[in-house]
Amino acid sequence: MFLNQHRSEPPPVKPSMSTAIFNIPELVDQISDEITLQDRVHCCRVNKHWFSKFSPRVWKNVDLSRALREYDTQQTSQDRMGISASIQNHAHFIRSLTLPGLQGLMLLGSHCARLTALTVETGHDTDVDSAGINQLCALIRQNPRLRTLKLRILQHDQVDCLQALSLAICELDQLKEVSIRYSGPVVQNECNVAAATLHKILSACRNLIKVTFLAEGTKPENWPIPPSSHDNSQTKIQRLELLGWMDLESTIALAKRCPQLRWIGLPFGGMDKEGNAGIISILPACPELEVCNYERCHCCGHPERNSANLCSLKLGC
Repeated sequence: MFLNQHRSEPPPVKPSMSTAIFNIPELVDQISDEITLQDRVHCCRVNKHWFSKFSPRVWKNVDLSRALREYDTQQTSQDRMGISASIQNHAHFIRSLTLPGLQGLMLLGSHCARLTALTVETGHDTDVDSAGINQLCALIRQNPRLRTLKLRILQHDQVDCLQALSLAICELDQLKEVSIRYSGPVVQNECNVAAATLHKILSACRNLIKVTFLAEGTKPENWPIPPSSHDNSQTKIQRLELLGWMDLESTIALAKRCPQLRWIGLPFGGMDKEGNAGIISILPACPELEVCNYERCHCCGHPERNSANLCSLKLGC
């Protein structure tokens, strides 16, 4: 009994070098950035300690395109449940997520709540219903730390969905970049909704640096004139592109609210007096402006651009 009472504890086991070295998170991050995704998967298979360190890096940036293809090709519900369970079990590790359509939302469940970047892009022939938009809004709301949001999900006659999306986007006070691409020409009545959505987002998300609103397929002569905004407050925007949503004059008015603006995409208003006068009017309000791209043809999928010579305009050459 005496010996049992005074028995010394065994000395702690010192971690091996291969284990201790990965207790430095910055080092694990640097190694993960230098190796491929397949190599990270191999690291997870070394031992439990390596798995705990590299598994979050495997799931940090996720593109669900392949997972959806495998999900659709599975013949049994058990196989499909296995894919869905795997994604949901690791969803809390995901920081950057790319979805090839709204159907990918069904694989996430409610576990994906730590995103900093979200990209959703559907095909031109994919129908977007209100149920899918509601699921997307729910995903946006459960990720308040989103800093980058890129959406290409709307087609002609679906612009009303922007209203629902704007309510969710306006809750993202850390948002730095927003991109909304609309597949189809915008007409005047749709433009009113789009312009209201844009102004609402700019008023609520004061940390925005990059803003892109594109309506693909809108011919230059049909660019609508949106209702003017009464908000004249300055923004932090450094890159602004609103092609197809606004006419030249409205875009210029918005640009003047961006004193840190470095890049702007303007509707093609003519490479002579109208276009140059618009740029010249921006320069006093945007002294850091470096690049100005005119939209020359938005009728095809690959519009041509022509960068204005800002130096000549500034010097009056």
